Amino acid sequence: MRTVAAALALTVAAGLSFAGTAAATSAEPLARKAPAYGVTASVSGQAIVGQKVTIAGKVTGPGAAGSPVTVQVRHTTGGWKKAATVRTNARSAYTAKIALTKAGRTSVRVLKPRSAQRSAGTSKPVVLTVQKWIDLTRAPHLAVAAGFANHSATIAGTRYASTLQSAGYGIYAFGTGGSCSRLELHLGFLDADRTRLTNDASMELGVIGLTSLHDTGTPPVDFRAGIGAAKRVAVDLSGANAVLMMVEVNGLAEDADSAPSVRAVLAQPRVLCATESLPAIEKGELLYEAF
Repeated sequence: MRTVAAALALTVAAGLSFAGTAAATSAEPLARKAPAYGVTASVSGQAIVGQKVTIAGKVTGPGAAGSPVTVQVRHTTGGWKKAATVRTNARSAYTAKIALTKAGRTSVRVLKPRSAQRSAGTSKPVVLTVQKWIDLTRAPHLAVAAGFANHSATIAGTRYASTLQSAGYGIYAFGTGGSCSRLELHLGFLDADRTRLTNDASMELGVIGLTSLHDTGTPPVDFRAGIGAAKRVAVDLSGANAVLMMVEVNGLAEDADSAPSVRAVLAQPRVLCATESLPAIEKGELLYEAF
């Protein structure tokens, strides 16, 4: 009996010993995840489609010098996509240049891949409002007395590939949806029309940025071009939801009436917008008067 009791006690003791070992093993802490690389990023340059911006920053962590980093871009909708891969220098700093390809809200970040010592690290996203130059000769618009859109023109020996042309006068309206910041164009007479102009002939242009199609209180910004080189026109469109342009030719020679009308020319008209295309435009009260 004593032998059985002794054997039982030994078995129980052994079981308690095993259980204690198992408990101790399960209580041991799990291996810690390696800390991530630190990555900084800043963006400089004009955020315009077709141009390049510079991304610069630094990576912190073991083995950061001379290692690759990836620049990633994400548009308003969609996931992160690789835009460039460069290497850090001896000071663990990097510089990359990428071309912007799409207008609208765009985020940029930099990724440092993981290594044996560190987990992957990413910079905080830098959010850009990317703008795009939109050719007004190809955009939706309303027009009066203008039937020569997208024709080329030569003014003082300089050829312009796209123009809005009208016979004597023209009125144009474009919708911007509040997304455009700037209008640019060149105003001037065709070289072919110079013989039918007086020396003091002029081309007058008025531009109105409309907060709505019912807005009648905004005074126009006026421009005047005489015979000679085209006049460069630039108008701030901040806050405008539509643009109205009115152009007229003055100062015709006496025999000009017997020939086709001298054309009013808006050369290379374009707007800088944070959108891929302009919206369709409808007539409001103000536009009903003009159209």
